[in-house]
Amino acid sequence: MDPIIFSALGGLLANALSGIVGNQADRAVVAAWRIIVERLRRGGRPVNHDLQRAVLRSFILALRGICDDCLRELKAEKNASAEDIRWLEEKRRSLEEELKKVEKLKYSKLPSEVFDEMQLLLLPDGTLAQERLQALKSALVRAAIGGSEPPRCYKDKCNQSLFELMSAYFAEEIKHNQVVRNIFEGKLLAQIDVRLQEQELKLDTIIDYLRSITPSPLPTVPLKRARAIAFQISWLMTLLRAEQTPYPAAVEAQIEAYSAELGLQLPPNWREDVIADNWEVYLNLFAKIAGQLSARNPQLLPYFQAGVSLPVAAAWGDLASLEEIIAQLDLPEELRKPDLDNLLAWANQVHEHFESVLREPK
Repeated sequence: MDPIIFSALGGLLANALSGIVGNQADRAVVAAWRIIVERLRRGGRPVNHDLQRAVLRSFILALRGICDDCLRELKAEKNASAEDIRWLEEKRRSLEEELKKVEKLKYSKLPSEVFDEMQLLLLPDGTLAQERLQALKSALVRAAIGGSEPPRCYKDKCNQSLFELMSAYFAEEIKHNQVVRNIFEGKLLAQIDVRLQEQELKLDTIIDYLRSITPSPLPTVPLKRARAIAFQISWLMTLLRAEQTPYPAAVEAQIEAYSAELGLQLPPNWREDVIADNWEVYLNLFAKIAGQLSARNPQLLPYFQAGVSLPVAAAWGDLASLEEIIAQLDLPEELRKPDLDNLLAWANQVHEHFESVLREPK
């Protein structure tokens, strides 16, 4: 078993302790954490063998869930890569086989460094060592990808939510696997006299927190429509900024409705930022929205960016940039080659294509 997968246990628990405490972190939490890590270190086979299986099972289930999500999205696409679908289906079959072998997993004595790193996940004031946790998350993603070149969807989702999905599955392990629950109650948490925000350090408190950090699901929007929405939001913002719409209020209402459909949060002053004289203010607004898309559904980001970059590149006659933009978009074949005689008319045709998608019944 890859030690980094077991190290995730430390990340999950340290993250839960820090999250439960919130802004009231103190040295008592660090003392409790030191005891927990030391009990893991000394637990040996009787404790850590079952925990290894539970953590590995959570890791595999999280990856299987990511495969399922990607397969659903790709199979809904008109021009999805058959190679990507085959890779995901094969990966899912492989994960199912790995899942069957978990119960027969041999005990691995873990190097002392694993527990040393766990200890450092909480800072002396009881707050989470964010950089160390991020490094742990990155290592988990590398373990999930291995030496393969996975589809972009799989890689994006591993980066976006692997740790959080593991957290949810591990919460279920503690809740429903009596052996694992007994380890926590009888070995790891027993007789630790710490109160967190007036709550005792009870197992159910930790389970609830582990469940709570699971990423909230995106609104159920078909991928084809979601891409068109992402493009339309930035295209309409571009029109507002250029003062090329006769009814700004109607366009603003469209932007708000489309943003809500994708679960995006627009800043309160977004209308002013779109038309601000200061270009940096507009770029900052664009970056905030792009950041939300990147975190929630990275596949939509190229479409959001294209709503601005495509008309600009067309206006400047920048063919190299247009080729790069087109390569990232799922467009009908007739639109994949710009009309060199009238690039702006061609850009409007691309926009009309996405508008026609939005007119289709939901």
